[in-house]
Amino acid sequence: MTLEVAPAARRKRPKRAKEQIVEIPVSLIDTGLNNRTVFDDDELAELARDIAERGLLQVPCVRPVGSRYQLVYGERRFRACLLLGWTLLPVVIRTLDDTQAFTAMLVENNQRKDPDPIDQAQGFQRAIDEHGWSVQQIYEHTRVKTQVINARLNLLRLHDEYQKMLRKGQLDLVLAELMVNLDHNRQAVAVRVLTSVSRRPTIAEFRRVVSDLFKEQVAEQQQGMLFPDLEQLWREKLEAAAATGKRARKQRLPLNPAIPPPQRFKRNWWFANQMHDYAEQLRAAGFTEGGDAIDHVVEMAIECGILEADESQF
Repeated sequence: MTLEVAPAARRKRPKRAKEQIVEIPVSLIDTGLNNRTVFDDDELAELARDIAERGLLQVPCVRPVGSRYQLVYGERRFRACLLLGWTLLPVVIRTLDDTQAFTAMLVENNQRKDPDPIDQAQGFQRAIDEHGWSVQQIYEHTRVKTQVINARLNLLRLHDEYQKMLRKGQLDLVLAELMVNLDHNRQAVAVRVLTSVSRRPTIAEFRRVVSDLFKEQVAEQQQGMLFPDLEQLWREKLEAAAATGKRARKQRLPLNPAIPPPQRFKRNWWFANQMHDYAEQLRAAGFTEGGDAIDHVVEMAIECGILEADESQF
């Protein structure tokens, strides 16, 4: 079969650049290369309306495969044009081998503002499994930071159910990333704790939940130790925290009730300066040595680079 390529019709589209834009029948275009698997129906409908009003401002790319074409990138635009009932699609045709086509697709997908993290992870894993790329090579092609690449790859260690929750927005990415070192049973415990309490845990609280579960997992693997029911324990801690307005914690430091507590710390001011202010508060209350000790700690933390301060306020 000879591929027939029709000249582009007079439909709103970008000016021709070095690569010629042509129209081909949508019936000759196959998808399947794209690692993106989630397409929101409402977003596609909105994109279709935009294309109907302003034209196709960026055309998809295809490559010849036998007597047909394979879509390399631009699947959202392709799907939106199908919603509009287009029978011909303006495209750029490139002759690409499998690796070149995969690279173009992966780069295009990772240039989006909101890539699905599981789609990203699966794309990176395909680069490793099918094309033999290292994490550094993925970075060189996509310019996605190596820390992000590794973090996305780790998401594939989540149970399929929790990957689906992440895709649907039912599980925050930062919380999912905390769970990746847990086995599937303990991931289930972590999710139950997260979703069964009246107040959703903060990131810090959930990190403590996961930390306890991971310690239990390691001890069980290495020593066969048994731990208390951590799920029930953390549910009770989180419910108590919700009732008192305090954070759920494993252990609190013993405090001297005779020493005045500091004022509530502000998030938008240097912590070192606030600690110094508390030191002055203690001196004014007659706890000179306590104030001096706090200043010693603050000074050491600044010297070590742990804290920063507005030193003009000292």
